[in-house]
Amino acid sequence: MLTYISSPNIVDGRIDFDEGLNVVLGSNTGTNSIGKSSLLLLIDFAFGGDSFFKSEANFVNFIGDIELTFGLKFNSIENQYKRSTKSPEMLKKLVKGNCKKEC
Repeated sequence: MLTYISSPNIVDGRIDFDEGLNVVLGSNTGTNSIGKSSLLLLIDFAFGGDSFFKSEANFVNFIGDIELTFGLKFNSIENQYKRSTKSPEMLKKLVKGNCKKEC
């Protein structure tokens, strides 16, 4: 289970996910361009996908490289990882107690 995503490029810096169903809602007025699709691309990136680079938006061209920190929980054990658009083939596992404020 994905427990959180963190990056300086995210408006509030971190998005936490609860167990069960998580819903991403837009505004009541139906405003577009608030980040719903971008969040889904970041989730895909956290799980090893490359849609972040292949989407029409190609975010890296507009906002530069992104370093994403995220937590994955399996069998009640949570591990923290980092993945960057600079070297997306690399996945760094963070050691507990060695994680800075964003974790």
